[in-house]
Amino acid sequence: MMTPFDESSEPLSSEGRARRDRIRLELEGVARRRRTVRLARRGLAAAAVLLLGVRLLPISPPALVPVPPVRPVLEFTEIVRTDPGILSRYAIPARTPEAEILLTACRMEDYLIGDEALVELLAEAGQPQGLIRVDGKVYLAGEFCAP
Repeated sequence: MMTPFDESSEPLSSEGRARRDRIRLELEGVARRRRTVRLARRGLAAAAVLLLGVRLLPISPPALVPVPPVRPVLEFTEIVRTDPGILSRYAIPARTPEAEILLTACRMEDYLIGDEALVELLAEAGQPQGLIRVDGKVYLAGEFCAP
């Protein structure tokens, strides 16, 4: 089967070759424009999908966790150079009255106690508390409600 571009076909005149070359150039231009349009459409479709995805995704700054105000460790600072009784005045007692109450209320063998016993011991010590259970752990209500 012969095609118009076979060399075995009858030779073209110079006008025929010129016409063939013009047609070839025109077709190459059409093919180039179609390729450009096709690539532009693909690019626009990709950009539209990307912009739609960015628009639909909620992008917000991370939530700020409120930090409770830090109380100073020392209520005041005082430099005293001439008072000989300063150490006895500011000394920390070895046992506070609250610690004595808890020590007398608990026996050494009572390491594990139930919830009700804990609440009773705290009430006897003057520290009435409730219990809060979160994820299988037990907390004293004062840990959550302390100022």
